[in-house]
Amino acid sequence: MNCPKCREKLAKEPYRHRNYLLCFYCEGVWLSKADIAAHGLINAADAIKKPSPHSCPACVPKQQLALVSIQGCELERCAQCEGMFFDKGELESFFTNYTALDGKALALEAGKALLTLFVIKRVVVSLFRFIDR
Repeated sequence: MNCPKCREKLAKEPYRHRNYLLCFYCEGVWLSKADIAAHGLINAADAIKKPSPHSCPACVPKQQLALVSIQGCELERCAQCEGMFFDKGELESFFTNYTALDGKALALEAGKALLTLFVIKRVVVSLFRFIDR
């Protein structure tokens, strides 16, 4: 699967027996409907703002994502598969503001762990790019 923003390959990264699809170039995160349900996240959009210029990485044929407001955050969501794409920083903001079924503290911890993972991976990727030059 490719990132809807920058079209780079999404990498599957496990954390606490759950998998996240991460883009290490734009630092976006894709969560499928199953991932959202496994986290106990509420996936009800407050309001659809407008269509997004990006397409869903999971749907075939490609569906256009919509910008929606969920728990005070503007995210991109697919109306067909109900997956959500979080831009850089949106996941932490979402985990800070959302109402969860399995506890806000666990979700906040997961958000912080993912940010740490991004920093570590970004340093490694930067080193390889530097060495490759």
